Amino acid sequence: MDTKRLRTHTFRAMNTAIELSLVCAGDTMENAIQLAQDWFEEVERVFSRFRSDSELSRMNRANGAPVLASTMFIDLLQLSEQYHKQTLGAFSPYVGRQLAEAGYNRSFEQLAGLQENNDSVADASGFPIRESVGLVQSPFQLDFGMRAITLDADVQLDFGGIAKGWAAEQLVRWLQTHYEMVTGLVNAGGDLQAWHHEAAAEEPRWLLRIDLPSADSGEAFHQRVNYGAMATSGSHRRRWKVGQETKHHLIDPFTGQPSDSGIVQCTVFGRNLIDCEVWAKTICIVGKERGIAMLQERAPCYEALLVDHAGNVTEHGAGWARTKMTEAGR
Repeated sequence: MDTKRLRTHTFRAMNTAIELSLVCAGDTMENAIQLAQDWFEEVERVFSRFRSDSELSRMNRANGAPVLASTMFIDLLQLSEQYHKQTLGAFSPYVGRQLAEAGYNRSFEQLAGLQENNDSVADASGFPIRESVGLVQSPFQLDFGMRAITLDADVQLDFGGIAKGWAAEQLVRWLQTHYEMVTGLVNAGGDLQAWHHEAAAEEPRWLLRIDLPSADSGEAFHQRVNYGAMATSGSHRRRWKVGQETKHHLIDPFTGQPSDSGIVQCTVFGRNLIDCEVWAKTICIVGKERGIAMLQERAPCYEALLVDHAGNVTEHGAGWARTKMTEAGR
């Protein structure tokens, strides 16, 4: 008999590792794996900035002309615009041009290969990085009748982490609804959703660990939960050189340049994965004081763990617990 037990599987998509940890029978796991792989491939096909045939790339090449858009694309663009307004412009999907001008004009695996060869990344645009307007306004028009999007000619989209978190959240809903999975975890490159709906659960099922940027500390932090989401954003991993200058992928929409907030990593924990993803990135961009104040005002039930350039850790919320690296697990 094919019994239900915890089964795990990891595959790569969207330039990151996708991990499934599901309590289910073997044949159900096989179906879930195929569903997940097909789904993330579809999301990448639509939203990748590094695929010339993606819907996003077609939109960015339109130069102010209307482009017919899929339901998936419209849904994520509208959702991103809501977060753009909620964060007062700090979270922005409209910095694709600035990312390319900062040197992030190919997948990070390719950028990392250049760095290993001691090569710097050329400015692909040939122009200096331009400043963003920094106003909370929509640089696009949506024709619902035609299902067409007209993007301002000087704006390019980059959904980045929100596309990954959105894809993971959609997958979790499908697994819960159509496969009736009561216990599971989906981890998309650090953006994760965990759930455990057994009524008789005596203690939290999942231990979610966050490592600090410096491995020398020997410490990690964790949350013990039956249900929750967690996302981490930071500037310490995705870095590259343009000439002698080090760049990273977290663009400050108000300057058009990589942010210099003093925060190198932020993890946010709460109920909704996309909320966590957006607020983790926002705090990294605006800094500790403003970021925590915004989180308290606009997402008061969420917790955050911040690490600055000096390695100092700030805990916002009562759920964080320290643990030695050798003791932590999931």
